[in-house]
Amino acid sequence: MPLVGTATPGPEPQPKADAVIDPNATVVVLNGTSTPNLAESVSGLITDRQWGQIVYSGSASETDVELSAVFYMDPADEAAAEALATKLGGISSYQTDRYVDYGVRLVVLIGANYAGPGLEGDEDQTGGAASPEQDAAVDPETGYAIDPETGKLVDPETGQLIDRATQ
Repeated sequence: MPLVGTATPGPEPQPKADAVIDPNATVVVLNGTSTPNLAESVSGLITDRQWGQIVYSGSASETDVELSAVFYMDPADEAAAEALATKLGGISSYQTDRYVDYGVRLVVLIGANYAGPGLEGDEDQTGGAASPEQDAAVDPETGYAIDPETGKLVDPETGQLIDRATQ
């Protein structure tokens, strides 16, 4: 009988693509928080700093998104997603088909944990990489990031926290 909590080793993590900003990447910015005008502020920075081409900026369908992320649909856009995520304060990036209907290469979903550039009073931030203590660990069983503050898994498609006890 296996021990409770024993994880089966998963596949080896793949190395990240070399992060390179693509100023021609089409981008949608969605505010998943109740903070007004946050998507527009972040979109303005992306445009001003030539980190991408904004196609749409507005509210997400939910305003209780916990974690921020940059999503990409095509594996060829991984490097651009990684670079934009770094510029936006070291948020995560994930591949998904969830946002394919937007017809863009990258989707920025802003959640409650967003601390990157574009916040009111933070216009001087450079959007550098997150500090090591902000880096999320990865659950070996699911491959999902683990939120360092709560210890909960992060759904890579929605940015929502997953309570392992309810699964």
